[in-house]
Amino acid sequence: MVNMGKRKKKKMQIRHTKNLKERTKEAKKQLDEVKSVWKSKVDCHTGNILVFSTGGVDVYGGGSSRNGCWYRMDPLPDLALGPSDVVKRDVFSFPDGWAISKYAPKPPVIIPIDWPDYSIPRTLKREFWLDLAYDIKTQDIKTVSCQCVGGHGRTGVQLAILAHLLIPKEEHTWKNSAQLIRFIRSRMCEHEVEAASQQQYIADVCQIPLGEDLFPPVSRSAYGNYVPFNLGWEWPNNFTPTKTISHQGEHVYECLSCDNMGFHHEPNQEGVGCDKCQDEMIDVSEYVNKGDEKIE
Repeated sequence: MVNMGKRKKKKMQIRHTKNLKERTKEAKKQLDEVKSVWKSKVDCHTGNILVFSTGGVDVYGGGSSRNGCWYRMDPLPDLALGPSDVVKRDVFSFPDGWAISKYAPKPPVIIPIDWPDYSIPRTLKREFWLDLAYDIKTQDIKTVSCQCVGGHGRTGVQLAILAHLLIPKEEHTWKNSAQLIRFIRSRMCEHEVEAASQQQYIADVCQIPLGEDLFPPVSRSAYGNYVPFNLGWEWPNNFTPTKTISHQGEHVYECLSCDNMGFHHEPNQEGVGCDKCQDEMIDVSEYVNKGDEKIE
């Protein structure tokens, strides 16, 4: 029996490389139209940013690929949370029984979360975040570190939810998830929160209206759902895109179920979730970038 994943990838390969020369010409034309309104991630935040303080608690955000994350903070935070593959770092482990063990810094409380990139936590609902906010207030937590790889999508979700739950309601300057996300963006980075599913998750956890859809559907470009040029550009907040372009150095992924497109910083990763149907996405970058190669 032919592997369904291989059949799906072959189908994608044929679709994305058919009439490539003509589509490349059209894609470059589209690129010229939108290039001037994109904003780059290259020079956005680095390190660990103090996003907000409330009730004696300082909440930071950062990305492991941008010189951020809890283990780069000095002093170390009291609490660190984020995707499991990012936050679980045994970087201050000294051997037990050795004389030098007394010099090892006290690590923070670590909360690893099963959380696919460009998506939402697989199992955690509103109750988890309510209990976490309670623990922060009652366990003498003074510094919190939120993180993911780039410090944008998943980090932004953590920051938005904690801001809503920790900051007193009378100090809220937002009435819906869109306004809450913009609050975080104004204090951290304009790229915080990166997917429609993440905005919906914030609204659901915080029990506030969705507000403006910050991630409107994009029409198909000459290449399908994207233009395969790695430019590292991002849409500004006041611009509604008509086509998408992959981020610099990232790989194009496509959902096995609904054909939704997305990007990921690592190639051929398992468990990358679709932000529309939550099914698995696979790396199709090699088929997108085959140039004039023909499919037999």
